Amino acid sequence: MMPIRTTTPACLLALGLAATLSSPARSVEVDASCAAVLKTMQAEAGAQSFHKWSEIEAGGRKTRMELIKAGGSLYSRNGEGPWSRLPISAAELDKQNAEALRDGKSKISACRRVGLDTVDGTPTTIFEYTTSPGGGLPPMTARAWIGVADNLPYRFETAGMTQKTVFKGVVAPKP
Repeated sequence: MMPIRTTTPACLLALGLAATLSSPARSVEVDASCAAVLKTMQAEAGAQSFHKWSEIEAGGRKTRMELIKAGGSLYSRNGEGPWSRLPISAAELDKQNAEALRDGKSKISACRRVGLDTVDGTPTTIFEYTTSPGGGLPPMTARAWIGVADNLPYRFETAGMTQKTVFKGVVAPKP
């Protein structure tokens, strides 16, 4: 999906799923029920910054990964390891992900509203949908906690992964 080398398949999955949810969806044909989820993708792509914490469980092993968007750059780290600036800008990643959706390499479908919740004091609507992130990964059911007031995704879950995102007070780490 993107030309970034990661150290584990779990990290690749986390980046792929994060990218699927955060990619802008201009002129993309998708399931009509997914308009709210697509609006969320556009809102996150337009965010000045974010900090994502992902917990991934694969093969009986848990891994934590972080991804920060700040100042147009992307940074990641695994566990408590050092931060690395990714060799792709946030704008280029957004462009690649929009192309993947447009070209059918990444898909979302069967979106439905399943409830209301609060994430760290932010009222959210929970949407469930099927995502096919491409890159050889199988389709999976996902849930996104979308801010009622700002359409930003504050929480994301799929089999083996939970992700939490903040959008305020984010600063670039020192790689």
